Parts: sequence; C-alpha cells; structure tokens
Amino acid sequence: MKIFKNEKRARIVEKSVAAAMLVLVLLFVLFQLFCSNAIKAPYMELATSDFAEIMQYSHFVDKSMLLRDFLEHESPVILITAPPRMGKTTNMNMIKRFCEIQVEQTGQMIEPQHTNNYAVFTSPYQNIKLKTFLDIFKHEEKDIKFYSTHHQQYPVLHFDFQQLILQDWESFLESFQDMFKKVYKKFEYLQRSPKIPVDVLDIFKFEYPSVMGRKRPSSFELRQGILLLCEVIHYHYGKKVIVLIDNYDFPTMEPIIEKTNFDYWFHDEVVDFIRPFTYQILEENRFLHKALLHATTRFASLTLTTTSIVKYFYFTEKHEFSKYYGFNSIEVVYLTQKFLMPNKLEPIREWYDGYCLGNAKLKIYNMFSILTYFKTMKFDYHLTRPTNYMKLEQISVHDNIYVALMTMLTKNFTNIVAVNNVSLDHLDDLRKVFVKEKIYPINAKRVNIMMNLLLDYGYFTVIKTKVVDDRVLYNITIPNKEMRLELERRLNNINLFKKRLNTTDVEANALVRSVVRLNKDKKTFENFGKAVFNLFRNKGYPRTERDLHYAVYALLWFYQEKFYVVKSDLDTGVGKHIELVVVRKDLTGIVIEFKHSPTSSAYKALFKTVRENYVYYDTFIYDFLDFTIKNRIYIGVYFNAVGNCSVCYLYDCIDDALSTTITIN
Repeated sequence: MKIFKNEKRARIVEKSVAAAMLVLVLLFVLFQLFCSNAIKAPYMELATSDFAEIMQYSHFVDKSMLLRDFLEHESPVILITAPPRMGKTTNMNMIKRFCEIQVEQTGQMIEPQHTNNYAVFTSPYQNIKLKTFLDIFKHEEKDIKFYSTHHQQYPVLHFDFQQLILQDWESFLESFQDMFKKVYKKFEYLQRSPKIPVDVLDIFKFEYPSVMGRKRPSSFELRQGILLLCEVIHYHYGKKVIVLIDNYDFPTMEPIIEKTNFDYWFHDEVVDFIRPFTYQILEENRFLHKALLHATTRFASLTLTTTSIVKYFYFTEKHEFSKYYGFNSIEVVYLTQKFLMPNKLEPIREWYDGYCLGNAKLKIYNMFSILTYFKTMKFDYHLTRPTNYMKLEQISVHDNIYVALMTMLTKNFTNIVAVNNVSLDHLDDLRKVFVKEKIYPINAKRVNIMMNLLLDYGYFTVIKTKVVDDRVLYNITIPNKEMRLELERRLNNINLFKKRLNTTDVEANALVRSVVRLNKDKKTFENFGKAVFNLFRNKGYPRTERDLHYAVYALLWFYQEKFYVVKSDLDTGVGKHIELVVVRKDLTGIVIEFKHSPTSSAYKALFKTVRENYVYYDTFIYDFLDFTIKNRIYIGVYFNAVGNCSVCYLYDCIDDALSTTITIN
C-alpha cells in the first residue's frame, strides 16, 4: 500500500514538472514571437546614411512624407538648416532615390516598377508579415497621381559639399572638379543621344573632356558646364532637373571652425567662387524644376545672392519641414516601446530632450544621440566627431565669449539678437572670433554672432521669440543634460583655465588645496585669499565680478572629484541666489559670494551681507538633503580695480565678534 502511494505521488510530480516545462516553453515561444515583431533587425548601424539600408534596421522612423511636402512646395529652391546628426543626409538620399530616373548604361530609361528603388518605396519593410509600408505609399493608395507624377520621373544632380578639400585654393578647385566629374559621369551616355540638337551636342562633346580630363577647367568653365549639362538633360528627357546640395555651408564654415592657420585670402576666394556657382545653377537655370539645400548654419544664406526664389527654413523656427529633422516626442516614445524600454523614457528626456522650435511646444531630439543611447545603453555626450564638434576652448580664450558661455552654464538662459539676414560683415566678425591669436577686440556684436552660431549647432535652443524695434530677440537656454555636460567639460577645462589666466598648475592647485583645508584657523582663510589673488597675478586683475566668480568656479569644478558638490548660481527659492556652493568630502558646506568694484562701499556692503545673511545656510538643509552638513562656512571675496583683494568670513557662527576680515596686499 505504501509503495502504491509513493508511485502515485511520483506520477503526480512528473505530470506537474511536465506541465511546468510546457508552460515555460510556451512562454519562451511567445516571448520570441513578441521580440520578432518588436525588433526585426539584429542591430543598429549608425554609420550609414543610405535610406534603403536604414529602412531594414530596427531604429528606422518613417519620415517619407517629406517627399510630398518638398515636391509640392511652392518655392522652387528651399534651404533647410538643422544641427549635425539630425538626419539631413538620409533625407536627401531618400529624395534622390524617390525622384531619380533610373537608366541602363546606354541611357535607356528603366520602367520604374522594374527598379530597386521602386521596391524600396512600395514594399513592406522590416517585417513582411506585418505589412508595414512607408507613409508615403499608404497615402499613395488615396492619391495615385502623386506616384505617377513624381516617382522616378526626374533627372537628379546631387552634390555633397563636404567632399570639398579646403586646405588651399588648388586643392579646393581640384576637389570641386572631382565632384563635378561624378555628376558628369552619370550622364556620359548623353553624348550619343539622338534627341539633342547637333549644335548643342557638339558643344557638350567639346566641354565633356574639359570637365572630365586632366586639364583643370576654370571656375567659369565649371559653372557653364553645369548649365550645359542641365540643358542637354532637358533635351534628352524633356524634363527639368532636381538639384540636391548637401552640407551647403561646409565650404563657408569649415575653414573658420576647423583650420588652425586661417587664410583670409583663401576663404574670400572660396566664398566668391560658391556664390556665382549657386546663382547660375539655382537662380539663372531655366532647366531647374526644384532644388533642396541642406546646411547646419544660417550662414549658408551668405552665398545665395538673392532671396527672390529661395525660401529659408531655419531650425530655430517651427515650419512645415520641422517634423522631418530629428525625432519628436511621439517618435521617441515609439522607439522606447519598440526596444522594450518604456522605463527609460524619463531619463532619455532629461538627457536628450529640449530643442524647442520658436514659440511652439514641439520639441525635437537629436537622432544620433537617441540612437547611440539605445545602442550603447549609456547616457553621455554622443555627438563627438573625429575633429572637434566646435572649438569652444579656442573661442573661449576671449573674455567676453567666455563670460557669455559661463553665464549660460550657470544661469541657464540669456537673450540674443537673431542674425537672420547674414552679411559679409557678419562673416568677417565670425572669422575674427576664431583667429587663434587674440588680436581683435571681441565686442558685444561679435559675441552675439558667435552665440547665433552655437545656437545653429545645437548647443542652445530658443524658448521664446519676440520682436523689439524691428529686431528679433531670442531667449535661449541649454536644451538638455547632454549639451550641458559638453559645455561643462569644455569650459571648465584646466588647460583653458591656465591659458586664459596665464597661470600654472602651482597656482591652480594652491586654490583647490586652500578650499579643502579651510577650518576655524584664520590662517586658512588668509591662504584662500592669497590663492585667489595669485590666480590673477600674471594676467591682470579681474575686470568684472563675473571674471572673478567664473574663474574660481571653473577651477573647483575641474577638480570636483575632491568634493561632493560644486554648483554655481544656486537659487535659494526665496528670491535670492548663492553665487558658488561647495560641499567638501568632510561634509563642510561652503558658500562663496564675490564682489568687484572700485569703491570701498562695495566692500562694506559685501561684509555686511556676510554678517547678516547667514540664513542662506539653510539652503544646505533644503537643497542637499543627501548630505548632513556638519560645518558651514560663508565667505565673501572682494577685488577692486587696482588689485586689492579682501576676504571676510563666518565659520559656524553668527556672532559679529567672530566675523573676520583679511586684506591681501
């Protein structure tokens, strides 16, 4: 009887185990099916800008309705700007694939439905079972005329100005000719076209070897060559051309931003070359159907000689093309769900959200930053290029620019005048900012132009726009944590610090050491005052309160591993703010205020503030709840125009008798 019960129990256990295994298998299968529907592609490839290739990866977001908005827009020439890594090149590749006529080597047109590009725009992508089609194809079912009118119906001339070599004039011309060769080579078959009038064909046959051969044509011959090409294309196809120019502002901006030894003559020659080229190909070209130019900055408009047919769409303004560059909030939510990471949405917003378009509520994320996070699962600054994204260290040696950037970093907003009508004077001002040697004064106008450039590059975003006395004013801020981190790393850089103040590691280490060693001993405050004084000994004494404030803040931030907290311009929530807050590893909280003035009354006012506003200490309780502050130090640092430095302080006491003032000679 006992044996029978054991066998019965064993069979029950076996059945239970089998059932449990079956459930696990079913759950595993369901999970695999769910994942296959959610993420078809095995990984992300961020190094390609090819639209057809990107469609097959799991991170693809459909922007195909750009095709309709571009092709049906009333303006024949459109310039769109957006910061780097916002999808400009991929969008241009999509337009090229959709519009371009496909031909045999002989020049015979291929029926659209027999081409690879037809499959790209009409077939399901990623998961065929789900029948996921491009939005433009879904819309096509309602309006059959759009595909028949535009799909593979145009000759396309595509130029990428980033291919140009900008070392010197000879290399620039050679690279420009090479770019021309690639375009001309595609239409070699036109030399045999029976549709082209004999006199026009003879000219084309004569010019073709000049462009393609070893002989370097003149800039005039290159410009005329492109017009001639458009003409023979029109004779052959009976159609006008679409011109696509990517990185249009590259030859204008790259010599300024990237070149160490700037050559004014060379840069002027490049600008003077690009201007008539674009005038002839875009504005004097009767065989042009439409043109799209992509650029990073508003300085791209400088080489467009007239605005009569050109429509400008700047990234800082909300317009009909805004939704096609970068990811909007809905698309980011879609990606977090697709990658099964909805819990990461809030930190993603904190790190990468924040590009406001004009006064609109629409916010844009940088595509590359978002996708790099999904690929690496690391929150960081992801926009680094082989060369510097922007030479902030180089331009920040100018005091006025450094103060403007540090003000943004500490106060998080400022106002600038929008530079929408760019002139050669603006370009010249910008060049003087980037000159390696500090030989030009950097006035408020040049600082404003530089801030506009950084706005175009994505370091800032516009939160409010208003018009005052015919001027457009932007209220700008740092868009997100990614850009804040980049600015902090670049501006609070020890090498930049030493270069700006003409100081050494000895002076820098002395200041950090003096802050670490502050205690009840009066001597430690004397050492702190001397350390601040010595920072400016070689350069000349600080000219403004901000010079003094930001120098001390930048140095302590760079050595922040020695502290728990280094923060500037901290809002107390009671209508006042603290200029600098430091929490040491021994849980000593330090508040530092700065004053710079030629009058002794300013010093007295600072001393009075130190003695009477000890209530600021309460901010340590409310703002730093993670820390139990053991000791509190309140310091006032005063500099005057002739270099006198004084320090007053309180150490864990509000008794006036224990307030101390130290003057550094």
